[in-house]
Amino acid sequence: MEVSSDVLTGIGLMSGTSTDGLDIIAVTFENKFNKIQYSIHESCTIEYDELWKSRLLNAVNLSAPELRKLDIDFGNWMAERVNEFKLNKSWNADFIASHGHTIFHQPDNGFTLQRGL
Repeated sequence: MEVSSDVLTGIGLMSGTSTDGLDIIAVTFENKFNKIQYSIHESCTIEYDELWKSRLLNAVNLSAPELRKLDIDFGNWMAERVNEFKLNKSWNADFIASHGHTIFHQPDNGFTLQRGL
């Protein structure tokens, strides 16, 4: 990504295996004299309803096609939440960074799987 400005605002998304909700944050980064400074505009956690909680918790049991469907559905759901989050704000986002949802994480075995990216 080529950066044409010393000031960028981003939205970050994170969802972990706890399935407590989708964390969203809006942050502005500024390069001042080769030192990155940041300011947080706002953040929130959007709790999952029972359907999403169930879908995410049961994802480890899905087939490859079902995992792909979950990936698309969850990505679309997160996009809708981001649009709601940034509605009527005084700031604009230059980028969105998403960790997705962690389906399973086994760093000792050298692998992890996220969906909704």
